Amino acid sequence: MNIIVLNGAVQRSDDWHNWRTEDLENEICAALEETDNRVNLIHTGNPDSLHENLIKIKDSNKTMVLSLRECFNEGCERVFVSDILNQLGIAFVGSEMISVEMALDKDKAKVCFIRNKIPTSKYYVVNSLEEIRDGYLGFPIVAKPRSLGCSAGISIATSRKRLEEVVIELLDRFNQPVILEEYIGDGDCREYTIDVLYNDDRRITAYAEIIIPVRDGIKLLDEKIKNDPELDKITPVSNTDLQKDLRELSLRTAEAINARDVARVDIRKHRNKLYVIEINLFPGLGQDSYLRRSAYFHDVSFKELMDMLVHSASIRYNLTPTKKMDEMSRWAYKKISGTDFRRY
Repeated sequence: MNIIVLNGAVQRSDDWHNWRTEDLENEICAALEETDNRVNLIHTGNPDSLHENLIKIKDSNKTMVLSLRECFNEGCERVFVSDILNQLGIAFVGSEMISVEMALDKDKAKVCFIRNKIPTSKYYVVNSLEEIRDGYLGFPIVAKPRSLGCSAGISIATSRKRLEEVVIELLDRFNQPVILEEYIGDGDCREYTIDVLYNDDRRITAYAEIIIPVRDGIKLLDEKIKNDPELDKITPVSNTDLQKDLRELSLRTAEAINARDVARVDIRKHRNKLYVIEINLFPGLGQDSYLRRSAYFHDVSFKELMDMLVHSASIRYNLTPTKKMDEMSRWAYKKISGTDFRRY
């Protein structure tokens, strides 16, 4: 199979939330080449150059794109990679534009959750201090940028004065609306991250609990924790009843947003009730990523994980993966799910 690994400008590996690095590109390419695929790497900084690069191969029915970026920011507009690929009729790993945009904009994801009766925290979006609603959520309140991942900017406010400071800081720093959320839980709450792989009735799930330190009676996965390998810890989930509940809710969430091939769902448990925090359709692939580390708990290597992502998309597009990729993906699938992969 011909595989194109697509990335933007190579990011610095010393910036903690920049996982799309040259080392990762090389690791992905090597993993996919090992299962007899022909892999090419494309760097592009804008949609026009991407279109020019891809139009050369648009008539190939044996090409798969694995993109490490979801969109380009063109002024006030976003151009989604999946939309360009769809226009050119090129197969790709991952979800359609409408789903990616919904997951990226946390308020749109919340609307989707509520519409599908998926439990989640109350929220609203502000563009200025004047839009803060006194008494609506109570305190503490979680504040975060509307459209960023990796816990970037996530903060907690326990008073109106602190909330105003946080909102001003986030608006200035990230130049985008701020989503304010009800804080779910207390010092005894638990947080989980669930990998969702493959599609339809073949979906499988891998689980991990995020070990978040308690500070002033609050558990919050913020930049400080994510930026510190000594604090950013996860552990396997062994309780089978809890696994069942996490699987059911994460699958409902993935179905609601129409996720394809890969997703990561973050869920918080408080007083025996589960709440979806968010879903990520472009989860990080770096060495410290939860997607990767959760797979390790099932003895699934990074090479196997990469093959599974492409294998899932190839099945969806009715493309034929290489024999080595098919064998490795089926074996990894069984290690996670305990069942054989079914291809009809």
